[in-house]
Amino acid sequence: MKIYVGATFSRYLEARSVIDALVAAGHDVTHDWTRTAAFGADGHPLPDSGDGYELPAEEQAAHALDDLAAVKGADLLLILAEQASCGWPVEVGAALAWGKAEVWLVAPFRPTVFWCLPQVSVFESVAQPLRELGATP
Repeated sequence: MKIYVGATFSRYLEARSVIDALVAAGHDVTHDWTRTAAFGADGHPLPDSGDGYELPAEEQAAHALDDLAAVKGADLLLILAEQASCGWPVEVGAALAWGKAEVWLVAPFRPTVFWCLPQVSVFESVAQPLRELGATP
C-alpha cells in the first residue's frame, strides 16, 4: 500500500520510526520528509532548518509541493496529529478534497467535524494502525 506519514517537524524522530516500520512491513511510503536535505548525515535537522520557517520562501514552497505530491500519490494518510498543528491539517484537507480512500489520524482529540467523515479513522496511539498495517511499532 502507498502511505504518506505526516506529523509536525518537531516529531520527525517518531515519524521516521513509523516510516521505517511501514517500509519494513513492505509498504511504499510516498515521501520520507524525515530524510531530506533539511537533515544532516547524523539524521538530525540541520541547524538552519529548524521547523522550516528559517528557510527561504522558495525552499519552503518546494517542501510543501513535495508533501502535497506525496499526499496525492498515497492510498492512505497516516497522520500523527497534535493540537498545536502545522502542515498536517492542510495535508488532510487536500486528501479529503482529492477523495483519498482513507485518512488515519493518531490523536486523542477530535477538533473538527471532518474527522467524522466515513473515510477518516481516529486512533489513540500509533500502535493500533501499525498493527492493522502489519507493521511492528
